[in-house]
Amino acid sequence: MPQALIERIGAETGAEAQVGIADGTFAAPLAARANRLVEPG
Repeated sequence: MPQALIERIGAETGAEAQVGIADGTFAAPLAARANRLVEPG
């Protein structure tokens, strides 16, 4: 799913995208860079 979202964003906007989910403003960008879902805690 994340790869499909990244490709769709790129196709629609011409921009690069990073997708990740984490709880917190520090962890979220790290999760996005790694294309990961980080469990809470």
